Amino acid sequence: MDALATFRALAPEFAAKTDEEVNTMIEIAKPHVTVRFGSFYEQALAYYAAHLFAMLGLVSTAGSTGAAVVSGDVINEKEGDLSRSYAQYSTGKRPNQLDRTYYGKEFKALSRKCLITVMVR
Repeated sequence: MDALATFRALAPEFAAKTDEEVNTMIEIAKPHVTVRFGSFYEQALAYYAAHLFAMLGLVSTAGSTGAAVVSGDVINEKEGDLSRSYAQYSTGKRPNQLDRTYYGKEFKALSRKCLITVMVR
């Protein structure tokens, strides 16, 4: 299965995206996905491309400086009279953007499965 077909299978929420749009995002994702994914390469490309689409959705609704995009993880949430607290990061450290979307989290999980361990004697 190629990356486009894999994307279509894994990211049905983006069914309205044209093949050209999806293929463009897959091309943008390629530098971020290495051959270490082996037989999972197309799946990793699809997850990363879907993550990029999802992040664009967050930016279009919350703005490029919105809390959903730039803040730390939610560490406390109250529902009545909505109240949220976010983790603070020290200077120079920023939250991992892959944790912002389901697809980013799946990409990270797949990445952990494809670790290449180095052994020394």
